[in-house]
Amino acid sequence: SFVLWGTDGKARSKMAAADQGGSMIIWGPDGQPRAALGVTGEGGVMGVSGNDGRARAVMGVDADGGDLRVFGNDGRTRGVLSVEADVGVMGVAGQDGKPRVGVGVNADEGFVNVYGDDGRVRGAMGVGDGGGDVRVYGSDGVAHACLGVGSEGGMMYAQNTDGEVTTTLPRRGRPARV
Repeated sequence: SFVLWGTDGKARSKMAAADQGGSMIIWGPDGQPRAALGVTGEGGVMGVSGNDGRARAVMGVDADGGDLRVFGNDGRTRGVLSVEADVGVMGVAGQDGKPRVGVGVNADEGFVNVYGDDGRVRGAMGVGDGGGDVRVYGSDGVAHACLGVGSEGGMMYAQNTDGEVTTTLPRRGRPARV
């Protein structure tokens, strides 16, 4: 390993080698770690810390894909971006650390989910080659309203808390009237 010293006699950086890679760490003037980098045979990781030494962002890659995570001052995850072979997902959390928005894509479609305080999906939109839909969910986790379009046209429905469909468009074989 190799250590780089500051003029004040404090270690500022350390590099080390391993059979399949190596690592490096950089400290701030107060001795708190500020950045770290590691490399292995399959990929690597890099992290950046705040003045308090807590991780604020971590990025990693391996043979399957990559991942970026951003943390708040309290250490809770606030944002995630993850990509694998044919899937990509991004998520944003509130100050309480609970998920609030998720966005994703795969080979066939894309989606957006909006979450409530209880962590359940409250709104969702999905789009693919055949069409798409927008759904609004109740606290029971059931989609109570949906607006969609597909290869055979558009539709809309609403249902009550018992799961009974109360409104549909088009109306059972008749064109919708606006």
